[in-house]
Amino acid sequence: MARIRRDEKLHTIVAKAWCIIAAMEDAFPHFDIEFLAPDVNQMNPGLREVFKYWQRLCGTNIIPSWTDFDWMELPSDVIPWCVVMDAVEEPLDFVYRFWGTARTQLQGTDYTGMSVSEVSPQSLSLKIFEEYKSVWETGKPAHFVTTDFSDINGQRFEYHFLRIPFGDDQQRVTQILGVGMHEEQDIKRIQNFFQPDG
Repeated sequence: MARIRRDEKLHTIVAKAWCIIAAMEDAFPHFDIEFLAPDVNQMNPGLREVFKYWQRLCGTNIIPSWTDFDWMELPSDVIPWCVVMDAVEEPLDFVYRFWGTARTQLQGTDYTGMSVSEVSPQSLSLKIFEEYKSVWETGKPAHFVTTDFSDINGQRFEYHFLRIPFGDDQQRVTQILGVGMHEEQDIKRIQNFFQPDG
């Protein structure tokens, strides 16, 4: 009976996540978004190391505590690509506690201390908010794969982002760590995409 309840709960979480992704694609038709339950075999090495560390931190808990997190446990080349969000309620918002230096070089802005609503372009800001919201609501890690047009030639690039939750003693999500790493040949095209609206 306990196994059935766990399976039903997992099915509900996955179904809810897919509904969120469907809504996101309706809202942002120029994004192709795929939600993946985290699978180390589908991650690049950097994301894989972050996820495996998160699993170790979980122990017997569903969500590990942010106070247990240690940056020294992550590979040094991964940290600059990371961000950490503080979840703020009423109204729900996500504020950047940490913003990696590689992301500043990529996007042209250091968003430390800023709300996700301040990310440019606005279409990306809304997309990111919905992704963090899905992790906050489900309390489950998520692997997002996004494809988007990046230049006037219509070339497409794909990027992977892992978003994993951390919580308090009541297992409420209070922080979310995100990490996405990019191949050198894609960075210039991505930098073009991150130019401000207008």
